[in-house]
Amino acid sequence: MPPEKIEELMKKPIVATGTVSLVAAKSTDGQPDANGNKRMSIVAYNGGLMNVGWGRPVGIELSGLKWRDDMAVPILCQHKKDSIDAICGQATKVSHDGRSLSLEADFMPVSEDAKKVYELAKAGFKFQASVGVSAQEVFYVDKDTKCLLNGSEVEGECYIVRAGTLNEVSIVPLGADGSTQTAITAAANQTGKEGAMPEDKNKPVEGAKPTDTATVEAAAQNAERERVASVIAACKGHDDIMAKAVKEGWTAEKAELECLRAEKAAKDQETIEAGRPAAPAIINLRASVPKDAKTVVAAACFGAAMSDKDVEATCKGVDLDAAHDLGITRLSDIFAAFGFTYRPGNDASTMAAIKAAFSNADIPNVLSNIAHKFVLAGFGSVGEDWRRISRAVPVSDFKAVKGVRLVMGGLLKSLAKGGELQHVDLSDEARTIQAATKGSIVGITREDLINDDLGVLAMIPERFGQMAGRTINKDVFGALSSTASDYGANTSGALAIGTLATAYALALGIKDSSGDPIGAIPNKILCSPSNFLTARNIYQSEHIVSGASGKTPANNEMRNLLEPITSPFLSGTKYWLFNDAFPLVDVAFLNGRTTPVVETAEANFSQLGIQMRCYYDYGPSAGELKAAVYSTGA
Repeated sequence: MPPEKIEELMKKPIVATGTVSLVAAKSTDGQPDANGNKRMSIVAYNGGLMNVGWGRPVGIELSGLKWRDDMAVPILCQHKKDSIDAICGQATKVSHDGRSLSLEADFMPVSEDAKKVYELAKAGFKFQASVGVSAQEVFYVDKDTKCLLNGSEVEGECYIVRAGTLNEVSIVPLGADGSTQTAITAAANQTGKEGAMPEDKNKPVEGAKPTDTATVEAAAQNAERERVASVIAACKGHDDIMAKAVKEGWTAEKAELECLRAEKAAKDQETIEAGRPAAPAIINLRASVPKDAKTVVAAACFGAAMSDKDVEATCKGVDLDAAHDLGITRLSDIFAAFGFTYRPGNDASTMAAIKAAFSNADIPNVLSNIAHKFVLAGFGSVGEDWRRISRAVPVSDFKAVKGVRLVMGGLLKSLAKGGELQHVDLSDEARTIQAATKGSIVGITREDLINDDLGVLAMIPERFGQMAGRTINKDVFGALSSTASDYGANTSGALAIGTLATAYALALGIKDSSGDPIGAIPNKILCSPSNFLTARNIYQSEHIVSGASGKTPANNEMRNLLEPITSPFLSGTKYWLFNDAFPLVDVAFLNGRTTPVVETAEANFSQLGIQMRCYYDYGPSAGELKAAVYSTGA
């Protein structure tokens, strides 16, 4: 049994059920004292296994159970630990004989709950005692395993509470074990026989008056009237809840809690309604007041069929309900949202609206933002395997930048006299990296504007994104060197477990220019699609059947060592072993932007429509090759 499971169970109190009897206190002459406290005798626990809601039977080791030093354990009504009105008395003696737990207690019918218990006991109701224990140490007994519990042998599966605390004892109508028959002898002033309990439910205790059926019914009716009255008082202003509570027998506490929940739900709904924009501001796209640009962008993304999940991810901080309700489904709706209208199919109207709209900064920004979000969707759809073998290096311009490799020769040096640090020579470890621009341009034509198709704002940028994704994948994987001397070690041979083990051993032995181990233990293998399944099988298989082992499977010594990576932009049999902290390629990104840029503008005089361009500022170069192993794979 996991320790965390036992710790979770220990948070749940153990409730054991036993018998309780109520008798009168005696005066000095041994006769019942009508003015004295009533006495209770409780057999709380019989020492065996119980079902207490832990999923398996539970037993309490009595020798490990503790309680208050003064033995004044509270006697409550129905475990109401936070209510003074629930106090029914307190224990005067707590003891066990190694097999069962017993309590002697004063019963104090002062509070309303205690009075009800007393009256119902006088009427003949047989109460039970529910004893609450919190566990401090729990032992789990496995299935078919036996152990000793309070002098008796028990068999698992079960839990044994070796240490716990007795917190309180409650008087309840029905305890954890409904089959246990208990009684409170409330005829305390009619008998001097302390602790007497009926041996037969039809045979009264000697000297006691038989229970009157009419008295029992009257007590039950009084209790029901009191319950209904308290429920009605608790449900003031909530007639529907009151009717249900009275009909289904709820307590006043449960009814009051349900009313509080209903009030909170009503307040929450009022807050939601108050936060929603008024209907005219949403419905009238051509109102003179311009709409919020971010809301228009989100609305256009919805209208161009971007998924709700993607809109939520890319339009954070935007009221998406307002964007949904804006209902942008056409290109002209975007212009209309900012007060610029045109009639699709009318050239003069269309061109005039476009010219006026592009004089407003919001329109080109909105179109660019919409396009950018679809560019990102297309950019990610072609795969971003290039990121798994590369590192992004931000640059501020397009000039060649000299960088320093992570793999540098030598170790840290001891301080010279006077505490001076000694310099490391980086001349052999430097390399250059440079960003360049790639891009394309396309137009939203006059025909698109006449057709008023919002889909062009999704389709064209998404294609741009896919083009950019394919381009950077091709360039990054194309930057991988096939010159063996560029790497920390190199080898050959078709990819198999034997050749891979040799390459792995070579990687572990790579040293820097000073002859010290680099310590870049490889965790990735990069290969072409033709070798990917072989690499994955070696990575995942627990056993390998090879020519050396015949038909008998041998343990796979390379399992889980090298996670395979592939790309459709690789071909041939060559493969690389590297540690992802020492990437194979460095990619320079202008100003650190790792995604393509999309911009829109009004077309020039010789064209009718809107132009859209996509460009990407990046440049790949060789990375930490001296920490990697290269194999020709042949």
